Amino acid sequence: MSEHITIGDVSPRALYIANGTQRVFTFAFAIFADDDLEIRIDGLIQATGFSITGAGESDGGIVTFIEAPPNGARIMLRRRLILARMTDFQENSLLRASALNDELDFQMAALQQVASDLRQAIRTDPADDGNMLLPLRAARGNRLL
Repeated sequence: MSEHITIGDVSPRALYIANGTQRVFTFAFAIFADDDLEIRIDGLIQATGFSITGAGESDGGIVTFIEAPPNGARIMLRRRLILARMTDFQENSLLRASALNDELDFQMAALQQVASDLRQAIRTDPADDGNMLLPLRAARGNRLL
């Protein structure tokens, strides 16, 4: 990891349409570790067949596929953090700025992830006082949303 990650005001996902020859795809958001990046081809999560560079860098990184994804395939790269606390500050101990910055950057990245997920959710307009609570499965079976 570089000296310190800065979480910028960028979307934590990148979308591409493959052309059948391109193997290298970039992402402009920071990840803390390679495992923080979810890679999908046509909606299917990929576990192998690529390498990732840029973990720990503020400006994002690169995914390089071993074989180019097929022409027309939808490529999605998105940051997926396990939402947990990174640091436990101890009573009467030295509070280092680097530890505090790392924790706050992780929390900001987590908030960006939640905000991105919420933008994709079905929801009412803020001016609508409707309730979006779905009935139980049995009551909504064989019905349209």
